[in-house]
Amino acid sequence: MAIRMRTAATLLAGALLAAALPTVPAKADRVSDAVADFRAGQADEAAQVLEPLARTGHPDAQFWLGTMYYQGRGKPRLYGAALAWYRRAAEQGNADAQNNLGLMYRNGEGVEASRLLAYAWFTLAAGHGNSVARANLDALADGMTPAQILQGQQLAEEQMHRIDTARRRPAPARAPVSAAAAATALPPVPALNEVRVVQIGLFRNADGVRRIRDRLKGERLERSRLALRDEEVVIRGERYRRLRVGPFARAEDARVWAQRLDRLLGVDSAVIPVPAGR
Repeated sequence: MAIRMRTAATLLAGALLAAALPTVPAKADRVSDAVADFRAGQADEAAQVLEPLARTGHPDAQFWLGTMYYQGRGKPRLYGAALAWYRRAAEQGNADAQNNLGLMYRNGEGVEASRLLAYAWFTLAAGHGNSVARANLDALADGMTPAQILQGQQLAEEQMHRIDTARRRPAPARAPVSAAAAATALPPVPALNEVRVVQIGLFRNADGVRRIRDRLKGERLERSRLALRDEEVVIRGERYRRLRVGPFARAEDARVWAQRLDRLLGVDSAVIPVPAGR
């Protein structure tokens, strides 16, 4: 079973690598010099260079700023800040940030643990040729069911589509910003504008979807201002129906509903963060 799981992961990672667009580094020399300072133990000096660059959108600087928050070197140890900066770098295609996001979701550091999201981010990083992420992906897959792996693959494809769409969108025109101004232009920890949904699962059988719909009629989701979202998704050329309940502004509420739905439906649901308004 593990061999088959790894083969599926390899196929998806390879497909994502082929679809990825190259990242063009900007101000690479300044980032490289700052990283050298950081590795040499001069973390405070490195932070003074990297933070303004991270705030202006440089993915490598964002990755290293996230690492500073994660390790507590040059910045206070704040997992929430590390997660936010890693996310911004990962969404621009930085494979190291994608791998580290996978680790944080796997370990539940600064965020609720999620094997599905860890699998998705490891897959994206492995698709960029990151060998550490490949090893992490294989190890994680060994402890997952085929249904969980399928959902992880779907999340990876969804995130890759989001990254591709953002890259193809023309960047808004911006007035030049000095490094000093950039350092104070944004709050210390960039907020992730997300809500949560409970993902019940992916289904190919219409009878399974109908059964769940019938069981949920008595739950009166409408009175809780929740909706059952029935969406078609494509995973490696195969069509599935994805059922989600939400949105939830608070992760705690999503967890309560996930437990309730698991008991009612006999499923293994997952709490998934999604961009607000989506």
